[in-house]
Amino acid sequence: MITSTSADYRKIVGASIWLFVLILLIYIELAGPYLLLTALSLVVYYGTSTGRHRKKTDLSAYSVFNPNCVRLEGTLTAEQFEREILHKPL
Repeated sequence: MITSTSADYRKIVGASIWLFVLILLIYIELAGPYLLLTALSLVVYYGTSTGRHRKKTDLSAYSVFNPNCVRLEGTLTAEQFEREILHKPL
């Protein structure tokens, strides 16, 4: 048996409204900017760290944005690079 939640209904209603507006804008020949703005908003929402999909525990690839400037494991630091190039001991 399939159960639906209110989130499923909100997605269906949202997609229906988006499609209705698209059809309306096709009629008045403004569908291009609407699709462009939709794509841009999706990129900003899902492609940046400001979206709701990101967990609070996720670390940024840039250590300056992490709490206490924590680096990701395996990050090459300037000190490590210099040691490797100049063959200095640890």
